[in-house]
Amino acid sequence: MDKSKNYLVLSKFCQKEGIDLFGVADINEIKGEFKISPKTMQNLNKAVCLGVMLSGAILSEIETVPTKLYFHHYK
Repeated sequence: MDKSKNYLVLSKFCQKEGIDLFGVADINEIKGEFKISPKTMQNLNKAVCLGVMLSGAILSEIETVPTKLYFHHYK
């Protein structure tokens, strides 16, 4: 599959699952930092990062440290 088709597949997946944003990164230079066996990592060259917006009301409750409600919402 080419990059354009991959993007469309990932974009549709994110929309379906309620994911607000995503990005793809080349991980070749940092492969050694992952806690995955070298054998598994040898064929992995990209990583996908997914982001979901947290509730503004819950975030506004945080003053100095995350609250228990924040941790529950974050899960």
